[in-house]
Amino acid sequence: MSEDIKNYEYNRKDLKGIRASTLLPYGSGWEKPTPDEIRLLFEIGGELIGKAKLTGSMVGGITGADARSVRRWTAEEGSKGHKYISYAAWRLLLIYVGIVEPEIIEPEQAVNIKNVAE
Repeated sequence: MSEDIKNYEYNRKDLKGIRASTLLPYGSGWEKPTPDEIRLLFEIGGELIGKAKLTGSMVGGITGADARSVRRWTAEEGSKGHKYISYAAWRLLLIYVGIVEPEIIEPEQAVNIKNVAE
């Protein structure tokens, strides 16, 4: 991660349009972001690097997803081409943009998360 991103102090008022529930850890009330929220995060990420938005290839490089998957995340909900973004990919983008900090999960917490998912 570049120093610019590490030192970027994100202005929380710019998060208008991204629900707080999408920023929560998995298993703690996290809700899937909408395509509009994902596109907004791409714009926020672009501001970090002096671009209008993060491109699909940039997002793919951050998340490990291919360009088709990235396009599907931003397709209209309910459309044939839409697919929800995974928690892991969303969280990586939030960390990259500096909205959330990486979390250290202790082994006993991981067991609790596993139990919630069952």
